[in-house]
Amino acid sequence: MRVGVYQYDEKVSPSLACDRAKLACDQAKKQPEHSWCLYTSAMQEKEELKQYLIDHLDEAIEKALPAGLLPTSHPDFDRPPLRGGSLDPLD
Repeated sequence: MRVGVYQYDEKVSPSLACDRAKLACDQAKKQPEHSWCLYTSAMQEKEELKQYLIDHLDEAIEKALPAGLLPTSHPDFDRPPLRGGSLDPLD
């Protein structure tokens, strides 16, 4: 059995505290020599970076691709539905 520990801070919601304990538990699973893991500031920084990347992905793509190359739609979803109202050509 593995245990993740988060030192509860009243400034965070109980849900977020549980999420952080789960992250610590996941880390403990990666370290077979330990049965528990304490949530650390390094784990928090990693999660914040991951969320930042997710939040700014569209902006990064727009800046990286030259104008005119950024797709605005997908051809499979712009055409009328096929047999039975499905977009899947095998239906």
